[in-house]
Amino acid sequence: MKRILALSIVIAMPWLAWTQVKPLEPWSNHELSTFVQNHILGIPMTSYDTITGERVAYSGIAIQLIRAPQPLQLVNPWAPEAYAPREQNLVVDPITKRPVGLIFFAIKF
Repeated sequence: MKRILALSIVIAMPWLAWTQVKPLEPWSNHELSTFVQNHILGIPMTSYDTITGERVAYSGIAIQLIRAPQPLQLVNPWAPEAYAPREQNLVVDPITKRPVGLIFFAIKF
């Protein structure tokens, strides 16, 4: 029994040392500042909701369908945060605060 235990320890030790994770490479200052700013301000790291040009910004459901790598995730209630927020494409009546319609395509100047 002692031989089996000793043999398993001798075999397991090099295997455990080999499977340890390498330390991550340090981030550049730009990567670190972008990461911290996105998490402090609550901005998602990747966003599929707008296309920003020099003078205009295009948004809406059509833009999300074009830019999303998996368009079916837009109707998935458990989709990752990159596919949210869904409320931005909803038109709300300012008086009653009830939804009135959807924004399929919008241009902001």
